[in-house]
Amino acid sequence: MNSVLIYPNLSEFIGIYRNFMTRKLRNVTKHSIAFNKTIW
Repeated sequence: MNSVLIYPNLSEFIGIYRNFMTRKLRNVTKHSIAFNKTIW
């Protein structure tokens, strides 16, 4: 019974984690682009 209750939470957690990581990656790419502009 526990595994049945865990699965929805797990999928929700994965969705939240993916959104967080994509946001982080976007911020990193923005910063790296700005950084490259300052160098060149």
